Amino acid sequence: MRMVSTYLIVCFLFLAALPAFSDVVYLKNGGRQIGIVVDKYADRIVLSLPEGEVEILSDQINNIIYDDPENNYMLLASKYEERKDYQRAIRYYNLALETKPNLREAKDAISRINDLLDKKKARKKELLEKLRTKKEKLQKIKESHEAILKSNLGFLFEKTGDSFRISEVAPNSPADNAGIKENDYLVLIWDKAVKFSHYDEVTKMLTGPKGSKVDITIQRNIKPERKEIKWGSRTFSGIGASLSMEEAGLTVISVMSKKPADLAGLKALDLIIAINGQPTRYMPIEKAIRELSNATTKTMDLLINRRVQLIRGVDLTPELEQEKAAYPKNE
Repeated sequence: MRMVSTYLIVCFLFLAALPAFSDVVYLKNGGRQIGIVVDKYADRIVLSLPEGEVEILSDQINNIIYDDPENNYMLLASKYEERKDYQRAIRYYNLALETKPNLREAKDAISRINDLLDKKKARKKELLEKLRTKKEKLQKIKESHEAILKSNLGFLFEKTGDSFRISEVAPNSPADNAGIKENDYLVLIWDKAVKFSHYDEVTKMLTGPKGSKVDITIQRNIKPERKEIKWGSRTFSGIGASLSMEEAGLTVISVMSKKPADLAGLKALDLIIAINGQPTRYMPIEKAIRELSNATTKTMDLLINRRVQLIRGVDLTPELEQEKAAYPKNE
């Protein structure tokens, strides 16, 4: 009887040691621990058990089910916060507060997230303002570029992909007088290819003092119609131009007046870069002549390069010189 009484007393003491409400910690190894979570740290929790407190590392824990609802809400909220899903995190922190209005941990968490979101919002606003300021600065620089080009040479250009297209030609300007047209492409300044260059680099190369010279090469498509042409006693099919394969490439030597080549705008010393889409770089002169005289299409499509010399007109004003000196190098 004495032994039975002792056993009952031990069991009673053990049951009394267990908390009335318990949290369940589910471990990744399949086990679980039942107790009260008394502290939570960045990498571990402290669990109170009847036999004492134990530490469990966070990377060993699969989930924690708290006995009280607010802690379950806090757990869900913290997981969403870790994933940076701040709206859901705030939602669950608020649910925890609804369950326990004076839960300081939830209030602090909401304040912490709102502070973070406010900082992000302020940073975004700052970046947008910097971007707007930069765009305005670039626009002013572009307008200065355009003012320089238009006053000095009489044309504007824009970057299209990696190339530069003539977008505007002022009437009676050096560019207009040299025969440059809208939609021509700028390919060389002196002997330097400008493809892949920066906009400001091309501008600097083009502009200079009044009366100075600059040689540029423009590229355009010319579409003469192949016709029967009489030349003395001979009649032949062609466009009315003599060609030669020079060191620079397939070169127009002469153009017959009022014949298709002349009417289409082809000039002596033009380089024919392609005939109907076929590059002429390695094309024999005989094949080039056959293409022009015996083609199946009536209208020929010639891609030509033409070198022109421009005499710079209106001198740069001191203000424009100042703007020019201030061009950013890599815009």
